[in-house]
Formats: sequence, structure tokens, C-alpha cells
Amino acid sequence: MTDKNTIAETQAYLKQADKLGISPEDRAAIKLFLSENPEAGDIIKGSGGVRKVRFAVGNKGKSGGLRLSTFYWSSDYPLYLLTVIAKSRNENLTDAQVAVLAQIVKELKDGR
Repeated sequence: MTDKNTIAETQAYLKQADKLGISPEDRAAIKLFLSENPEAGDIIKGSGGVRKVRFAVGNKGKSGGLRLSTFYWSSDYPLYLLTVIAKSRNENLTDAQVAVLAQIVKELKDGR
């Protein structure tokens, strides 16, 4: 059996999840999946290690689902749910958004 990792939901993630109307069941499914698969997704270039994770909700499949930004450093730290966007609305993060994520990662690593 795989050890499950702690999930830390940031305020930005929670606000975006509420705005998108993500159900409590889908939120729980996201957390369960990530707790069992902390290194899921592709690392976003220039982000300091943030991963882009596609997640299907309802009957939309991954192409119409959500895109999560997560950061996982090691099993000594929680996996951070940083942001969530509807995949149908945005294809890629802008350079400015990636720079903000990189700054957040730096602050997390520095213990702020």
C-alpha cells in the first residue's frame, strides 16, 4: 500500500475552486488522487518545480476538465495545491503567471 501525502490547499486554489463550482466530491477526488500520486503531471518550465496536472471532472474527460498547478518537494512536506483553472478556458499559463508560481515555490522552500 502506498503512503498518502498531506495536501495543503492554498487560498488561491480554494478561491478558484469555489469560483469554478467544483463539487465537494470532485475536491475530495482531486485530493485523494494527488495524495497517492504526488509527482503526477508535467513540470512547468521555469516554475521552480510546479507541476501541471490535468484532472477530469464529471463526464467531461480530461480535455474538458481542470488543470491544477501543484508543488511537491518531498515526503517531508505536503503537496501544495496552488491553482486550478478550467482547461476549456486557458490552454497555457502566461510567463507572468509562471513567474508568480516560481516565486511562491521559492517562498515555500525558504519556509515563509
